[in-house]
Amino acid sequence: RVRFLGVDIAGASAMPAHELATAHAARLARFGFNSVRMHHLEAPWDKDRVIIDYSTGTSRTLSTDRLDKLQFFVAQLADHGIRTDLNLLVSREFQAADGLGPEITQLDWKSQHVLGLFNDTALALHKEYATEILTAPNPYRGGVPLGMDPAVSFIEVMKASFKTAIDLA
Repeated sequence: RVRFLGVDIAGASAMPAHELATAHAARLARFGFNSVRMHHLEAPWDKDRVIIDYSTGTSRTLSTDRLDKLQFFVAQLADHGIRTDLNLLVSREFQAADGLGPEITQLDWKSQHVLGLFNDTALALHKEYATEILTAPNPYRGGVPLGMDPAVSFIEVMKASFKTAIDLA
């Protein structure tokens, strides 16, 4: 039996500078937390500080610097006995250059993220994004990618609102 006591860390806060990651992990452990949910990693309201490098004009490029920060934070959490829950594909904002047509920009990010339920191109983009995050070797965990790391106890593949999906259909 396992009992998790966790917190939710959203947006750019899931990718702190290395010195802050070390301090945050130690503090969370002192308070008795053993799980952290990384949420809204791709938050469009903070485009300059999240894991997707929106400055490329697409939502298909990860920021190598911010991925590094996420990987370091996961390693620091693991070193303090804290498991990670990676919540992927929550608030990604597709761009016109992503291959979904210019009409994609007419939908808000909340409506966009459910497209993978019934659009093959959107589903392929979701898979590409998840694969990039989950298979990149983590240098701070002996090269083990996040998708294979025992410190990553949960991976939420796609958070979708079925009400929104029904409204769009």
